[in-house]
Amino acid sequence: MSLCYTQSAFVEVSTSGLEVFSGNEGIAVGDFDQDGLEDLYVSVPQGPNRLCRNKGDGTFEEIGIAAAVAVEGLSVASVFGDINNDGRLDLYVTVVNGNDYLFLNKGDGTFEDISLSAGIQNLGIPKSVNMADVNQDGWLDIYVTNFEAENKLYLNQQNLTFSDGTDAAGALDTLASMGTIFFDYDKDGDPDLYLVHDRLQANYLYQNDGTGRFTEVGQAAGVNTIGYGMGVDVGDIDNDGWPDIYVTNLFQNVLFHNQGDGTFVNIAETAGVNDNGMGWGTSFIDFDKDGLLDIYVANESDFFNPPDPNVLYRIMGDFTFE
Repeated sequence: MSLCYTQSAFVEVSTSGLEVFSGNEGIAVGDFDQDGLEDLYVSVPQGPNRLCRNKGDGTFEEIGIAAAVAVEGLSVASVFGDINNDGRLDLYVTVVNGNDYLFLNKGDGTFEDISLSAGIQNLGIPKSVNMADVNQDGWLDIYVTNFEAENKLYLNQQNLTFSDGTDAAGALDTLASMGTIFFDYDKDGDPDLYLVHDRLQANYLYQNDGTGRFTEVGQAAGVNTIGYGMGVDVGDIDNDGWPDIYVTNLFQNVLFHNQGDGTFVNIAETAGVNDNGMGWGTSFIDFDKDGLLDIYVANESDFFNPPDPNVLYRIMGDFTFE
């Protein structure tokens, strides 16, 4: 295959109102005010967290306090999602060693804390949070990973309350959970769950039976890598309709290619994306708009000396990246 590329350039624009936000560990992106522009919720290691409203001119305005979502304390993850099907994005925010928050979007630029009335009682060291309709009832549920404590699956009761469905669902885990993601790996129409573990513990893949009951199939699927896993994202690198998995790690990263038969093969080394830095967050993104997904990796800057830079991998269209 012969491909021709033009150079894609990025311009650093942190002076847009985000320049004072440094040392953060998590971010959620969503159009909370329904103006057609993506806004940012930033999880700050030592609060208050920030809500940055996109002004539409390339700049942002920080409105966390005014919007009543300036959570104090150690916070590393959050997610936007419409929990009551009113068309507005609500917000779940994790807090380390303190109860998590669930904020209801009131539609006037502010949020209401409904954590206690909704039944949110997660105390631990949460590392990631996702929303997905796990039982296919048309309402978003919430899954929170807790580092070396039981994860939580909150099932939406369709009345602004949630029940703890962790045990019944079978999505159990008390290991060193880090990144997680829901995706339909077997294309049977329901969201499955992939769990990344730190501390030389095998990663898990939970297969959904369509009713919100999960079975761990990581070994059978070939994705039970053992390492110091951190971040994860899912994307179809070869446009064959089957989602692939990229996992960041303390050492070499992993790229699992979906074989379409319920199994995956790690092609990170041959693909050239087995970055040896201390990987944390990662995203699939078609940055050059060629119709193929590229990969961006955020590496820890303080762990190694000299530090490892972040990496942008561009796919070459033949299962290799540069």
